[in-house]
Amino acid sequence: MVINMIAILKTGAAYVPIDPDFPEERINYLIKNTKVLLTLTEPALLHKLISMQNEDSKNTFLAINTSENQKLISQYSDRNLNNPLLTDKNLAYVIYTSGTTGVPKGVLIEHQSTVNCIYAMKDSIKVNSNDKFLAMISIVFDVSVLDYFLPLVIGAQIIIADNNARQAGEIIANLIKEYQITAMQASPSVWSMLLNFSNWPFNKTNFKMLSAGEILSPGLAKKLCHLVPYIIFMGLQKQLFMQHCRKCN
Repeated sequence: MVINMIAILKTGAAYVPIDPDFPEERINYLIKNTKVLLTLTEPALLHKLISMQNEDSKNTFLAINTSENQKLISQYSDRNLNNPLLTDKNLAYVIYTSGTTGVPKGVLIEHQSTVNCIYAMKDSIKVNSNDKFLAMISIVFDVSVLDYFLPLVIGAQIIIADNNARQAGEIIANLIKEYQITAMQASPSVWSMLLNFSNWPFNKTNFKMLSAGEILSPGLAKKLCHLVPYIIFMGLQKQLFMQHCRKCN
């Protein structure tokens, strides 16, 4: 999916992340509201999405991981796409609110906002090409751009956790140990879950900890500060997100 997002951005188009586990009503609303023309998905989800489509929709569905489509894609050039019409004012992606106060509202994020945020975070947490990021955040959340794009911008490595891993502390801890992860973004709930393990899986001297999605309580922050040099914690806003850094000393 990361490759697909990059491909969409390089064409000058914008992507709209949709979780297949969303209620059918929400999926239909997002597709209709954004007037999506192409939906990239997996073969296992293709039939479900097609059956949900309205008759007047112009949306085309493409299952990207079929052997037929992979053969078709391999016929195209692997050179970097040069798009002279693409500027920093182009839309990068559309993120939707939860809709708890009414219908979901789409927030339009341009390339310049995304790039500014990525480089600001790069300078804040002092990451480099030697780092290994464990991507834990679903692409339907705004802060996921750091998980997937920040490592690529600096030439670092991404290890992507699947849905099962995101809910299981033991699996997360094993991934951190196996791949020698040096940077990770997660909610305070996940950090709290990892604290229950007797053997803290991180390298205490150089691990970059990012916390987002929930309020980081002073008590939890204090416990985490005994294990890492500093914590980057972020609060969501309507246009991307804001960040704060707390040094653990």
